[in-house]
Formats: sequence, C-alpha cells, structure tokens
Amino acid sequence: MVRKAVAALCVEHLGCREWEDDAALHYKSTGRDEQTIIVTNFTSAAPIALSGIAHGTDRRGVILKGKTTIGGEGRFLAAAGVPTIGLLPNPSYLVAAPPNGYIERVS
Repeated sequence: MVRKAVAALCVEHLGCREWEDDAALHYKSTGRDEQTIIVTNFTSAAPIALSGIAHGTDRRGVILKGKTTIGGEGRFLAAAGVPTIGLLPNPSYLVAAPPNGYIERVS
C-alpha cells in the first residue's frame, strides 16, 4: 500500500482549543482554536499546504519553512518517502492525564 501511495495528509488533535495561564495563573480557555503547525517533507507538497491555508478558515496555522521533520502519526509515511502534509495542533493540556481526558476542551 505504501508503494502505491502518492501522498498523505495527517491531521492530529482536530478541534483542540487553546488554554493558557492568565495573569493570576489560572489555566483557562482563551476562546480560540489552538495554533496549528503545518509541515511537509516534499517541496512539491508545499503549494498544496499553502493553498489549503489560503482558502480555509484557519487563521492561526503556521507553515514551517526549511528542512522539517514530520512528527506524530505522519512520520511513518514520510519516512517511507511518501509526500506528506502534517497538520499538528499541539495543546499544552495533551501532556496532562485527567480522568475525563479534558474532553470539554475540544470544540
């Protein structure tokens, strides 16, 4: 299947909202979507990522330029040489382990 793949799109943590400490050090929602990091391992996939951001509604996406390493679930196809675009919001609360998994922090 990997040899037949022409491209991959890996979207992780879809719907995560941003939470930060306020001035009183209370961890609370900012009311915004989490910032998304967008990476690709092939120059040919960069225009596709740029077009997606330009024509989408996400105004907090950041496309990394230069030699990047795709992390997360997309790393396997990228390592196999498949042109991959990764969209990776990285909310700080993913490193916590509450009983309910912070489900209320997802839109």
